[in-house]
Amino acid sequence: MFRKRYQFSPEKIDSALLERLVKLILGQEEKLVSIELCPGVRNGLRRQVEVEKLERNADLEGAMEEMWLNQQAEPEARKLSTRLRTFTATTKSGLAMGAP
Repeated sequence: MFRKRYQFSPEKIDSALLERLVKLILGQEEKLVSIELCPGVRNGLRRQVEVEKLERNADLEGAMEEMWLNQQAEPEARKLSTRLRTFTATTKSGLAMGAP
């Protein structure tokens, strides 16, 4: 559950705030405090959120592509590892048998 905490300076606590608090407790109000933004600020925030969303999506696409490339490379890496082990084992056994 999301909880908000508010701090009010003593001079901000007045009868109107106390009335809103009582209404909030009684379920007659949904919010204790609401913030009004001018349209310019609101639009600026929307643009900023959109830019951040696009950046996040680009990062996610890059990460997904990298993961896909890694998955594609794994079988080749396993084949190479198997070949290298086979070659190393063959070379060691050849040396142990006295091969030049």
